[in-house]
Amino acid sequence: EGKTAVVAMAASSPSSAIFQVLRLPAVLPVALAVLFLQLQRYVLLFWLPYYHHKGLGYSMATSGYIATGFEVGGVLGSIVIGVVSDRLMGGRVILTSAIGVCCGAALLFVYAPLSRWSMAWNLLCMGVVGLLVNGPEAMLSGVVSQNLGERATSGGGGGSSGSSANVVGTVTG
Repeated sequence: EGKTAVVAMAASSPSSAIFQVLRLPAVLPVALAVLFLQLQRYVLLFWLPYYHHKGLGYSMATSGYIATGFEVGGVLGSIVIGVVSDRLMGGRVILTSAIGVCCGAALLFVYAPLSRWSMAWNLLCMGVVGLLVNGPEAMLSGVVSQNLGERATSGGGGGSSGSSANVVGTVTG
């Protein structure tokens, strides 16, 4: 079935190719996870300066600087999630990402009270939330989607690299 699906993807129209890619194992759940993680990322990215300014009374400049802690944490998160996945979790990137996202969600619940303690706590919390949101998003949209594409093209031995690109493009939106 793998070879048939890949050959059919390569020969079909772009709109039907997307539906064929979504039928491959694990592509739809990973694509939905990436969608919601990107939504969460951009909501926080645009909402944080407003919250810091209006909710916590920081100046506009300070609000922007503290919000960058989220992005810095995200850059570090890509590295940390990758290392944890490879060294501690036996290469199980999806499981590692799921654990990270759950921890990030839990931290968001306690962020509001912690953010009022001090500017340093606020910055630290935002960095850790960025690590736990952006790190898994980077892993799912990069490594996992590429692995799914490679699995689809090698499943029957006759796939094309264009089919792998279809999977990566579908997962990352």
